[in-house]
Amino acid sequence: MDCRTAESLLHAYFDDELDLSASIEIERHLESCPACAARLARERSLRARISASSLRFAGPSDLPGKIAATLGVRSVDLNPHYTSARPARRSVPRQALWVASCAGALFALVSVALISRPPSAESLLAQQIRDGHVRSLMAEHLADVASSDRHRVKPWFAGKLDFSPWVEDLSQEGFSLVGGRLDYLDNRQAAALVFKRREHVINLFLWPSDNDRSEPLRPLRENGYQIVHWRDSGMTCWAVSDINAEELREFAELVRSRIASSTPPAQPK
Repeated sequence: MDCRTAESLLHAYFDDELDLSASIEIERHLESCPACAARLARERSLRARISASSLRFAGPSDLPGKIAATLGVRSVDLNPHYTSARPARRSVPRQALWVASCAGALFALVSVALISRPPSAESLLAQQIRDGHVRSLMAEHLADVASSDRHRVKPWFAGKLDFSPWVEDLSQEGFSLVGGRLDYLDNRQAAALVFKRREHVINLFLWPSDNDRSEPLRPLRENGYQIVHWRDSGMTCWAVSDINAEELREFAELVRSRIASSTPPAQPK
């Protein structure tokens, strides 16, 4: 685990929100990284100070008199539930109460409908893509075949998948091929191609589309990670990274154009 990944998981670890394997990974990193261990110690110290501090503030004794003088009343009780300067009670028409009750009920029904709405298929798949990317970084298992040579990476997938994935090194354009591995997404096996943009890892997931319909690039953001997905040339493509949205879109456009111009195009066997 590197420091960037540890930093993104530090708050979840501090709040006991990680599963056992993730907790073990980050604890191993903290044992060997003084900087991240110091960051965790600062978080613990800050929470301890906040818990021990009193957040109440006592106003000066003459504050009620000053407020009363400003308001032109005899006295003011600073109890939030009571004030001696109470306005006269006004009667509310029964019809207005009925309308308010109906409006409140309607608002509650709409709120429940919005909250209980199940996530879309796109949203669920985006979470799988994000999780696959994070797992590859945490387990330090970016590639089953580590190479920048497409003639080594592409043949490695033969016999392991029911399709032949597009593979190409894009170093000349600033995106270096690192290798490839197998993954499982959307209830099927997928090819995961790993690229690097400077020190940032990009995972590109590929699998055959269930139809030949093309779809434009669609950017998403999932828990701090940039995602772009599209469909073209008979392939479903998802790219995910922590680089900025513009660079990931540049990468996606480049990959899309290369897949479309490849001969023969990547198709299911």
